[in-house]
Amino acid sequence: MAFEELVMDCVREVFDDAQFVNFGLVKPLGKVGGVVTSHRFEGMDQVDRQTALWHALRERFGNDELRKISLIMTFTPSELTDLDED
Repeated sequence: MAFEELVMDCVREVFDDAQFVNFGLVKPLGKVGGVVTSHRFEGMDQVDRQTALWHALRERFGNDELRKISLIMTFTPSELTDLDED
């Protein structure tokens, strides 16, 4: 299984309704990144979202694997829709 799939599985364990947008290997960097949307982010500020996300990733992966993860942006579905409309 590709590493990006393992990351997505990990995220889904915490945010079961997670959807992934432009998520995968960022070729110039050789790292995994992208956008995750979830209704479970509603009512959470970005710091809390990132804390929950990275807590799950740290629980699953070691330091060498974590270095293969780049930026993962977190939005609610409505926030992402609002961005698309701008």
